Amino acid sequence: MVNNLDHYYLFLLEDYRDLSVLFAFFTVFFDYKNYANQGEIVISKKKVEFNYTFDKNNKYYDKDWIKKHFDSQAVLTIKKEIAQERKKALKSIKKTFLFLLILILFVFALFLAVFLFFFNA
Repeated sequence: MVNNLDHYYLFLLEDYRDLSVLFAFFTVFFDYKNYANQGEIVISKKKVEFNYTFDKNNKYYDKDWIKKHFDSQAVLTIKKEIAQERKKALKSIKKTFLFLLILILFVFALFLAVFLFFFNA
């Protein structure tokens, strides 16, 4: 997620192509109801998150379904795109953390200098 803009990929078989609008609407609606971040103002927010679930329905889940039904080149392109976005987000998070660490150290050093100046005089 970058700036509260989530990215979704819908994989539909040709038999269900006429339902693509309905599935796309449901995806946006589901995102809105569960992950809307309403009223939140953000500038350059980045988040990398992985979620894993396990329940009694996992026996019906085929992890190779996309590979079996879709062009492998398209899937690889999407995976590369996701990896690049993740890499950029992590790099940005590291830069922000480093900036905050330097800022905290600077404020601490400034506080220490002022403290020593006034109490050693």
